[in-house]
Amino acid sequence: MNKWRNKALKLITISAFPLLAIATSTQPSNASTFDVTCKANKGTPTIVASLIEKGSTQEDTILQFLPEYFSPNEAISKCQTTANKLQELYKTDNISYLSSDTIDGGQSVVCAVTRRGSKCDSYSSEILFTLAQGTDPTLALYDMLDNSIKQSNPRPDSRTVSRMYTDITPSFWDSARGRGWWPF
Repeated sequence: MNKWRNKALKLITISAFPLLAIATSTQPSNASTFDVTCKANKGTPTIVASLIEKGSTQEDTILQFLPEYFSPNEAISKCQTTANKLQELYKTDNISYLSSDTIDGGQSVVCAVTRRGSKCDSYSSEILFTLAQGTDPTLALYDMLDNSIKQSNPRPDSRTVSRMYTDITPSFWDSARGRGWWPF
């Protein structure tokens, strides 16, 4: 009788193993996902970063394409293009900061750079969008940033701040590190 019981137990164990393997492989992943998208936020095209981790989503606004800097169609187009560029840069881990600069004979731009001190026309930068000729890119970038990024930093003085670097690494949700910007 024991012999039959042992064989039956082995058969049940061997039969259950594939089912256990399938159940284990279909469990939800705890991996985190980081997405950058352009959304219409009260009519203002807005770059939103979403961190999906352990089944919960956290969204933060990065930039708003304000009407004082863009026409409605231009704002939507530049928002979508910028979101796509930022998403690609995050995928390849080639971004840490947003910066502003004037390049090529006075063209105002906002770009993504890998380190503070880089200019928008350096090899390690990616121009995200241009602003109207004569626009102060540092003030425009500051105005477009979400208040949570600005924190308690006052609007920069264009006479003393030539460029600013805004940390937008995915770890910017780390409350110990905080989010911020550095004027140069």
